Amino acid sequence: MQEILTYNDENLCRSICKGNRYAFEVLIQRWEKPIFNLAYRYLLNREAAEDCTQEIFIKLFNKLQKFNYDSSFKTWLYRVATNTVIDYQRKQLRYREVSTDDFVMEGLRTDSEESVEDKMENINRINAVQSAIKKLPKIQKHVLILKEFSGMTFDEISESTGIPISTVKSRLYTALENLKKEISRQYQGGEI
Repeated sequence: MQEILTYNDENLCRSICKGNRYAFEVLIQRWEKPIFNLAYRYLLNREAAEDCTQEIFIKLFNKLQKFNYDSSFKTWLYRVATNTVIDYQRKQLRYREVSTDDFVMEGLRTDSEESVEDKMENINRINAVQSAIKKLPKIQKHVLILKEFSGMTFDEISESTGIPISTVKSRLYTALENLKKEISRQYQGGEI
């Protein structure tokens, strides 16, 4: 069983398809945190991201037989995850506001030298970025999250989304420009 820990993702998938449940546990351990982070960046709600992450892994397990090994597992997983998150968002009947409770509590608990005012300023910056991201068009938000928060390369994003690399780069550039403008507007307008 220890040998399975050294398997690459594709070999884990093959083992899972042969009925090895432990291989699926290993796959979840490897990918749970990055997939949760992806879901959280879209949903901006910890509970919703946890629920969605579970849904992603259930869907992954059910679709694993369809993985054709022509693309990398990572890009295939992110395609499944992104589509699941978007579907999850559509299912929501009402729009949930961003909860800053996690940021506030974590920021205030640290034993750093930072003053409470500095911590609150950092929380305000986080809220400004989250607010600006929410206002981006979906096509820009999608590329921004995959590149900046999930750490995917342009090639991986292109493969995962089916969008040409030049378009991925263009959408990321436009998203970053729109973020700068929105954050600047918030600071100048006194919203922060």
